[in-house]
Amino acid sequence: MPPWPSIIESMEIPRRRAISPRDDRETVYVDKYIGCLLGGLVGDCMGAPFDSNFDHPEGDDSFDKDVHTFLHNIRTNSVLPGPSAGRNHRASKGCPRGQYCYTDVTATTMELAKSLLCKGRFDARDVATRLTEQYFGNEQLDKEYGDAVRDIFRKWKQNRYQDIYGPANEQFGGMGSFGSGAAMRAAPVAILYKDDLDRMIETTILQAKMTHAHPTGICAAVLFNLAVWHALHAEPDVPLNGTTLLDTLIGKMEAIEEELDGFRPLTYKLHAARKLLLDSDPLNPSTIPKVLGNDMTAQGSVVTSIMCYILGEQFGKDIQVIKKTDNAFVRTLELALLCGGDADTLAAMACSLSGAKRGSKAIPAVILRQCQSAGTITKIAEAFAADSNFKLDL
Repeated sequence: MPPWPSIIESMEIPRRRAISPRDDRETVYVDKYIGCLLGGLVGDCMGAPFDSNFDHPEGDDSFDKDVHTFLHNIRTNSVLPGPSAGRNHRASKGCPRGQYCYTDVTATTMELAKSLLCKGRFDARDVATRLTEQYFGNEQLDKEYGDAVRDIFRKWKQNRYQDIYGPANEQFGGMGSFGSGAAMRAAPVAILYKDDLDRMIETTILQAKMTHAHPTGICAAVLFNLAVWHALHAEPDVPLNGTTLLDTLIGKMEAIEEELDGFRPLTYKLHAARKLLLDSDPLNPSTIPKVLGNDMTAQGSVVTSIMCYILGEQFGKDIQVIKKTDNAFVRTLELALLCGGDADTLAAMACSLSGAKRGSKAIPAVILRQCQSAGTITKIAEAFAADSNFKLDL
């Protein structure tokens, strides 16, 4: 018996169906799909220049100033090509001042999404094939991937995709990886199964186990997608109650972590996030990574990204050094960048959540234009809203 039946018993979720263009509610969902995936793209592209800034000492505001200057240049479209633009900024035909390129975060998310769309369900072998071919066929992204997942791609290719889960199970002395990679790519599963929470959780676990066999790596993917699922169902313009969201996630993750592992590192981090939200006023963003983490592990990234999303929605919260803006998406992006560390992954997950709640209209066009492949991401997101007979050339 899976650990989540009690989670869904009280939730009345409509059955998945073909979408009518005249259905206003589904139109909102389409915009949320686009916002979710575009939000991930923006966070990934904008976070890359700040990736690996793990040391963020309290009292040293030079890093904060770098983030503020960067975002000012982005929002005023005044980024100058060259070293000052930061990592992953390259010339682009469609953008005279260049664009920021995505990393493995967006690359793996797109391949999972394309597989779900083309198959209409989760197909582990197809996902493995797409991830591997994307890796070996895109030299530009080679250095973005960690050694562990590269090893999995090589073994999949060597065994001709006959053993999908074996390579991940063998890693780290048979313990498996507890990195954030399974979580950072998982959002398309929440979109596909937004009307079926049970199946969403099951599929999230299956896609996670392909590369991350450690229970914490798996549970982190589930936690992130539970947050995405909640954001997709939240009203775009209704203020988010962060405490309520954290309480909901705590209740769900206690059962899931207990069933899969017996330990509850993510539940512990959620409790820490709740305490931080309630007790810190004003809140200095440097406190977030100190309490919750900002590294490449599942337990040091997923709750941090959820916290950035929550705080981005808390307009009444006194947050030090955050520039005044009424745009929750921009606040979320800024908070994630200020966390430093594995900034592309943190910002991608945080902005995916903000985009899933607020929709694509919340993402400033001037920011989006400076991100690689926004049009492709939009096309992929829109395809999730098509009926079952829709075919997308991916």
